[in-house]
Amino acid sequence: MLYARTIAVLGLVLVLIPLTGFPSSWKTIGIIFVGVVLIYIGYKEYRKNEHERLAKEEKTKTYTESSVQENSIPQS
Repeated sequence: MLYARTIAVLGLVLVLIPLTGFPSSWKTIGIIFVGVVLIYIGYKEYRKNEHERLAKEEKTKTYTESSVQENSIPQS
Protein backbone atom coordinates (compact mmCIF):
# COMPACT_ATOMS: atom_id res chain seq x y z
CA MET A 1 0.00 0.00 0.00
CA LEU A 2 2.85 2.35 0.81
CA TYR A 3 4.42 1.71 -2.59
CA ALA A 4 1.17 2.45 -4.41
CA ARG A 5 0.67 5.72 -2.56
CA THR A 6 4.30 6.74 -3.14
CA ILE A 7 4.04 5.98 -6.86
CA ALA A 8 0.83 8.02 -7.12
CA VAL A 9 2.43 11.03 -5.39
CA LEU A 10 5.57 10.79 -7.53
CA GLY A 11 3.43 10.55 -10.66
CA LEU A 12 1.64 13.74 -9.64
CA VAL A 13 4.97 15.45 -8.98
CA LEU A 14 6.23 14.28 -12.36
CA VAL A 15 3.21 15.81 -14.08
CA LEU A 16 3.53 19.11 -12.20
CA ILE A 17 7.31 19.62 -12.59
CA PRO A 18 7.09 21.11 -16.12
CA LEU A 19 4.42 23.56 -14.96
CA THR A 20 6.56 25.09 -12.22
CA GLY A 21 8.58 28.27 -12.68
CA PHE A 22 11.91 26.68 -11.89
CA PRO A 23 14.83 26.97 -14.31
CA SER A 24 15.14 24.25 -16.93
CA SER A 25 18.16 22.64 -15.27
CA TRP A 26 16.26 22.28 -11.97
CA LYS A 27 13.33 20.70 -13.79
CA THR A 28 15.66 18.22 -15.47
CA ILE A 29 17.26 17.30 -12.14
CA GLY A 30 13.79 16.90 -10.57
CA ILE A 31 12.58 14.63 -13.36
CA ILE A 32 15.73 12.50 -13.15
CA PHE A 33 15.39 12.24 -9.37
CA VAL A 34 11.73 11.17 -9.59
CA GLY A 35 12.66 8.62 -12.27
CA VAL A 36 15.41 7.10 -10.15
CA VAL A 37 13.07 6.86 -7.15
CA LEU A 38 10.40 5.17 -9.31
CA ILE A 39 12.97 2.67 -10.60
CA TYR A 40 14.05 1.91 -7.03
CA ILE A 41 10.46 1.42 -5.85
CA GLY A 42 9.72 -0.82 -8.84
CA TYR A 43 12.78 -2.95 -8.11
CA LYS A 44 11.86 -3.28 -4.42
CA GLU A 45 8.30 -4.29 -5.35
CA TYR A 46 9.62 -6.82 -7.88
CA ARG A 47 11.94 -8.38 -5.29
CA LYS A 48 9.12 -8.55 -2.73
CA ASN A 49 6.79 -10.27 -5.20
CA GLU A 50 9.53 -12.66 -6.33
CA HIS A 51 10.29 -13.59 -2.72
CA GLU A 52 6.59 -14.23 -2.01
CA ARG A 53 6.27 -16.36 -5.15
CA LEU A 54 9.29 -18.48 -4.22
CA ALA A 55 8.01 -18.90 -0.67
CA LYS A 56 4.67 -20.07 -2.04
CA GLU A 57 6.40 -22.60 -4.31
CA GLU A 58 8.41 -23.92 -1.36
CA LYS A 59 5.20 -24.64 0.55
CA THR A 60 3.56 -26.50 -2.34
CA LYS A 61 6.41 -28.88 -3.15
CA THR A 62 5.70 -32.49 -2.29
CA TYR A 63 8.06 -35.41 -2.46
CA THR A 64 7.12 -39.06 -2.82
CA GLU A 65 9.29 -42.10 -2.74
CA SER A 66 9.56 -43.89 -6.02
CA SER A 67 9.81 -47.46 -4.84
CA VAL A 68 8.43 -50.53 -6.52
CA GLN A 69 5.22 -51.63 -4.86
CA GLU A 70 4.41 -55.32 -4.77
CA ASN A 71 0.97 -56.49 -5.71
CA SER A 72 -0.78 -57.58 -2.50
CA ILE A 73 -3.38 -59.72 -4.32
CA PRO A 74 -2.11 -63.24 -4.91
CA GLN A 75 -2.37 -64.38 -8.48
CA SER A 76 -3.60 -67.89 -9.20
